[in-house]
Amino acid sequence: MIPKLLDLIDVSGATVTIDAMGCQIDIAEKIVEKGADYCLVVKGNQKSLHSEVKMHFENFQSELARQTHELCCL
Repeated sequence: MIPKLLDLIDVSGATVTIDAMGCQIDIAEKIVEKGADYCLVVKGNQKSLHSEVKMHFENFQSELARQTHELCCL
């Protein structure tokens, strides 16, 4: 259903957000083909992917805090 909907609307230059029900490779590919970006949900039932995404953001948050501290202490 979602790929057919994407065929009907112009999403170029937009950011498409979809809940976990729409997180499928063919949907993400269709969004990119149509010239848009996407934000898809990653749930805990996809253990390794969820862990990798969580770790990425935890590392980013730690690095941001470190850099902020360094800037404040100049």
